[in-house]
Parts: sequence; structure tokens; C-alpha cells
Amino acid sequence: MSARELLERIDELAASISSATERSECRNCRKPIELGPGEDNWVHCNPARNRGCRAASFDYDAESAWDDSLARSWKAQPSA
Repeated sequence: MSARELLERIDELAASISSATERSECRNCRKPIELGPGEDNWVHCNPARNRGCRAASFDYDAESAWDDSLARSWKAQPSA
């Protein structure tokens, strides 16, 4: 198998995983969330893929790093 064929197969696999991933808006914080194939828990679509809404609100550039209006117990859940 050539390197080109390998890259094509990797691209096909990535596309199939992406199409099988469910996406929604979190009913708690209204941020985008997703549920990958074979996963049991929704995660926020941030680089850290946090499950918790407050953790997903972390902003390195903000004065207050977390959104304190979000309860620590809230977890990513799709809105209906």
C-alpha cells in the first residue's frame, strides 16, 4: 500500500466517524456538544472535550477563567 492510498483510507475513516457523530446544543449552557460513535457521554466541542459545562467554559484570556453562573454539577446534555 502506498502512502497516498494510506492517507486516502485515513481520510475515509475520519469522514465516516465524523458523519456518525451526533451533534447538539447543550441544554444547560447552550454550547455545542457531541456524542461520538461508541461513546456513552456527551462532551462539549472545546479543545479539552470537557463533559462538565463549567469546565468547558474555561477561557484563558478572560479575567475570570470560568463562567461562575454555571453549576459545577451540570454535564453536557442535548436539548431535547
